[in-house]
Amino acid sequence: SSSWAFRERLEGYGSPDWLWEVQLHGRFLKPTGKTIWLRGELRDSPMQLGLVSRALCRGILKFARMMAQRRGGDICYAFGDEAHKNPSISLPVMLLDRIFVADQSHPLPVGDPEEPKGTWRLVDGKWVPIERSSVTFDTETYVTVVLATSYIDWTNWQLSSIPGLGTLSLETFWGEQGAWIALCEMEPDESVKAYFLEANLEPVKGSSSPRQSTVYNEDEAERAQEEIVVAGEEQSKAVGQPSSEEEEEVTRKRTAYDSSDIDEEDLSEWVPTERDWLRPPTE
Repeated sequence: SSSWAFRERLEGYGSPDWLWEVQLHGRFLKPTGKTIWLRGELRDSPMQLGLVSRALCRGILKFARMMAQRRGGDICYAFGDEAHKNPSISLPVMLLDRIFVADQSHPLPVGDPEEPKGTWRLVDGKWVPIERSSVTFDTETYVTVVLATSYIDWTNWQLSSIPGLGTLSLETFWGEQGAWIALCEMEPDESVKAYFLEANLEPVKGSSSPRQSTVYNEDEAERAQEEIVVAGEEQSKAVGQPSSEEEEEVTRKRTAYDSSDIDEEDLSEWVPTERDWLRPPTE
């Protein structure tokens, strides 16, 4: 079967395996505020939440907040109930696992999947580890931020591997509308001051066969919400802050790849001509 470009960057990395990776690279054309945010937003219509789905959503957000707080930060979110506010979730870019900075532009991808967390600067053609606190967003520095997760499966349009939940269709929360992912600067009231980059993700009907979501009643939803928090707390205790020696001892196992999971021919048609090198190689 055909192999996707850079497939080796996902298989066997992450806990569980990363489902996708996106690298955003560039520099700012004008001075910005100190904090740059990564924001997910719905713009077509409000979230479609009943009592059950709202309870599930709150549980997932508690898990996300717990993960962010483990990294020394926090998230902000809105259900879109307030007037003139879209449903959204935002976190500081500085909380992302991998950030690369350089004085000039450079080819992508960057980084070694064997080093899933850290901050690096390009010095004499080599990536040198640096402190995260030294990163600045200005008009002279090229910054590459790496997005990768085990919990959002865009191909099948579902949440995946959420403690206490497992798999859950994104349509449970917002129907068939797409999601906007953006880099932005925000006001103190959490409204957006300026968008720097944005992309719209839409479900591709017929290109895949997502697994059925778990069906919950209201009592089960409340229990699932508690399980998410408990599982997150246990994961936090289990992970802790390992030393560099402990991190080196971690054994990574590769997950078998099943090409039947993705209709490669259909998805390949969505690759723009200027990105033709991303298409699977022909045999």
